[in-house]
Amino acid sequence: MAEESLQERNERALNATSTDELEELAEDEDEDVRLRVARNANTPASVLEQLATDENWQVRFNVAENMNTPLSVLEKLAEDDERDIRNYVAKNENTSVSILEKLADDKDDYLRINVAEHKNTSVSVLEKLAVDENWQVREKVAEHKNTSVLVLEKLAEDENEYVREAVATNADTPASVLEKLGMSEDSTSDEQDVGKKKYEVTLNGIGGEVVVGSITKEQYDYWVGKNDSDIYQHFLEDDIEDSEVPSEAWIGNRWFEMDNIEHLNGCELSNVNNIDVLIDGNERSLVFECNLGKESIKGKGIKIELNKVDWKGLEKGYYFLYQPLEKGGLTIQIETENEFDPKMLTLICTEFVMPNKKGCFISSVDYEGGDVIEGDGFCDGDFTDTHWVEFFKVA
Repeated sequence: MAEESLQERNERALNATSTDELEELAEDEDEDVRLRVARNANTPASVLEQLATDENWQVRFNVAENMNTPLSVLEKLAEDDERDIRNYVAKNENTSVSILEKLADDKDDYLRINVAEHKNTSVSVLEKLAVDENWQVREKVAEHKNTSVLVLEKLAEDENEYVREAVATNADTPASVLEKLGMSEDSTSDEQDVGKKKYEVTLNGIGGEVVVGSITKEQYDYWVGKNDSDIYQHFLEDDIEDSEVPSEAWIGNRWFEMDNIEHLNGCELSNVNNIDVLIDGNERSLVFECNLGKESIKGKGIKIELNKVDWKGLEKGYYFLYQPLEKGGLTIQIETENEFDPKMLTLICTEFVMPNKKGCFISSVDYEGGDVIEGDGFCDGDFTDTHWVEFFKVA
């Protein structure tokens, strides 16, 4: 019987429903297989508990996000050294009041914002976060359904206008506070300069280059099923003469030029990533922030323009997709005569649907009633030890 390929194991890890099968795949030596087991909605709590100690950070990411992960495991992951894993715990709908209480003391601003937004956050934790030094944390407290009237009254006098606006939109804010808000003057807002306002939109988190291109049968036969780390090391090679890879299968650092299907540089559409908007003036200040999860984007009124690269729609032949995951940011400038409005923003996205995985990346934005000035693409990135790579055949 022929040995099962990596591609076949990856497919099983994503779609398996049997506990025995998932337990077997969770022991796989390849991190990509374990990553997919951690993502699988059918993976039982016992297997997720095992994967929560995996040396690969993205495996632990997926455990923290999985709805089957037990509270005891989420509690351990809430102390993980990796900030983004703690953020996943803060976003998990099942995270308990006690875990959120611990995370509320985290030094990371984004994490405290997520705690202030979580539906399970208690009245006492919200009271503590109501005096947080970060105005976005206080804004989320002002919006929360569990925030007490006493806290809302205090936040109605907050120095930040967005916090006060959030108090005004909270359904539990009493009429007396609303009346006070209607009478208060915005002491922090001066008359804006005539002309266009400049905003800096930054998409922060995981992203990088994504390339899809044609390859030869020889390249496909050699690389399909190979370990991701071996492929990554090969893609760093710049000299075919010094390579141990057969010349007919050699790709090396030419991978980014083999992009006849698609090549983009962008930020992943994911709730672990964030969008920040700063007004660019004498004093740069944050005017808008949210995570890049689809539900969060929808809730803020941001639109998505979606393009798709689906492997099933390609002509017969041999192909590869490669994306070395980076932590960095994609920065774009917007100029408009009006105040920034997220409802005017459109994220230009491309969804890649491959045999073993799909992912969606934001490569640009559009803004209704404004001019968009493109930046240098996803940059200032630190390469992670995780890569999305697939070699596949369309028959």
